[in-house]
Amino acid sequence: MKRCVRCSKLLKEKDFNASKANSDGLNKTCINCCSKAKLFRKSYRSTPEFKKKDKEYRSRPEVQERKKSYRSTPEFKKKDKERKSTPEFKKKAAERARLAYHKEGSTVKEYQKTPEFKKKAAERARLAYHKEGSTVKEYQKNKYKNNPQYRVSINMSSQIRQSLKDGKGGAAWEKLVGYSLKDLMKHLESLFEDGMTWENYGEWHIDHRKPQSWFKYDSYDSIIFKECWAIENLQPKWASENISKGNKYSD
Repeated sequence: MKRCVRCSKLLKEKDFNASKANSDGLNKTCINCCSKAKLFRKSYRSTPEFKKKDKEYRSRPEVQERKKSYRSTPEFKKKDKERKSTPEFKKKAAERARLAYHKEGSTVKEYQKTPEFKKKAAERARLAYHKEGSTVKEYQKNKYKNNPQYRVSINMSSQIRQSLKDGKGGAAWEKLVGYSLKDLMKHLESLFEDGMTWENYGEWHIDHRKPQSWFKYDSYDSIIFKECWAIENLQPKWASENISKGNKYSD
């Protein structure tokens, strides 16, 4: 027999859960009291009072740092990977996405059209979520200036979008043309003339050997579109030469 420290009842050993922390191998609180305590905690966690305290606690710098430190450990990464691979997690994640985390219970797409979502998205964009604390526009401008890969990708995306009557429809330009940014940069680099580097990209352009104006297409599904943007039809060319070339074929 064993006495529960919470309800003070003298109960049989089977009424207690096992616990390695105690010398007798049993929990100090009976199963019934444990269940009641669990229900109470669950109920309390849904109250505004708890949510406020929890939010304040989680926002503390030392808590954030501890959380960040633990998340970078191999132990956490292994557990997180195992958790996310379970059918239960995938099912819950799909359900959360479907309901979009809001009271009306509409889909993600419907929720993204609401003023509430647009306001939050605008605020996130303003803050930009990065260490420097600059705006998205400043961050992207700086990245465009200092990152050749990003600059090439943005320019390719922009040129392809402008060449299509109805735009790209949200599709990544790499999927439309059938080669990656890495493939393109490797191809262009193999054709560099003396003085060309990724650092001075802008002084030279990505040129179409056979000019874009020679190709007539209105969809990225068109064979003509594929021919126009084929990697073999692209080459690096000094800006001055590219401008003076005009609507002519170039080797």
